[in-house]
Amino acid sequence: MSITLRPSEIRYSQDTISHKFSNGTPLTSTFARLISGKEKVTDLPALKCVSRYGKWYSGPRGNRRLFLYKKLEEAGVITTINVLRYRNDAKDFTITGSGLTVRCEEPSTESKINEIVSQWRRGVDVVEKWGTTPGSSAASSYRGYHESDSDSYDRYSHGRWN
Repeated sequence: MSITLRPSEIRYSQDTISHKFSNGTPLTSTFARLISGKEKVTDLPALKCVSRYGKWYSGPRGNRRLFLYKKLEEAGVITTINVLRYRNDAKDFTITGSGLTVRCEEPSTESKINEIVSQWRRGVDVVEKWGTTPGSSAASSYRGYHESDSDSYDRYSHGRWN
């Protein structure tokens, strides 16, 4: 079931995130492509979220995307995203706090994203500077595993999203 939420309404299900996606693409590269419009939020799989105690939480495989979406919302680029509701599995949650913040394993990632926003507002081609990497885009790491195709995505994530 798809619903629309503001990224700021969704909490993280983990305390930390990596500074890159599983295909090696840095978050900064994907963010530059998203903020510039070269890549769309809809190019990435919809977040799977769960409602716990009246609050929405990202599924464990969506925390990096949620981090980027929250930054896009802060920059005024997006207001809402479509999310898919999934069943709660307590082992999917590793947060020790409220889930309102997340720490990136690479401390400079957040300041780099703030720099990208600043440059983008000044009209700098942020994709030229930040948006290219040896590994293509974050969307490519999900090719063939779109959440709209639940069977292949469930196999990919070992059935944790049922």
